[in-house]
Amino acid sequence: MTDEHREMIRQFFTFAVIGVANTAIDFAIYGLLTRHVGVFDYRTPGRYVANVISFGIATTFSFYCNRIWTFRRRYPAQMTEVARFYTTTVSGLLWNTAILFVLSSMAGINDLIAKLCATLFSMIWNFFFKKYWVFAK
Repeated sequence: MTDEHREMIRQFFTFAVIGVANTAIDFAIYGLLTRHVGVFDYRTPGRYVANVISFGIATTFSFYCNRIWTFRRRYPAQMTEVARFYTTTVSGLLWNTAILFVLSSMAGINDLIAKLCATLFSMIWNFFFKKYWVFAK
């Protein structure tokens, strides 16, 4: 195995660990906002505002962690990196949703299995776009 392959494997696993942390932050903030802050009650449309806030905070965490630990960028962040990061993040979300729809609604696959497939695809999609476009050397 070459050093380049080892580095890609390290990057992918670091990316996955940060993704798990990102998801935990997203859920924790969403739970805090919808269960403990009266303005964003989960039984009202306020939950969507809470979701946007928690997603924004979690993906900002993900941007900086992936930038520093996964792809080892040490120079100051550029606006093009930020724009590309959020472009790939939103496109990954769109792919995730489309795959979930096709597999669960059209192919009749259980929604949890469909979501797992969609998540695996979007994780790989996001990793390669972030590696070769967002944080490319």
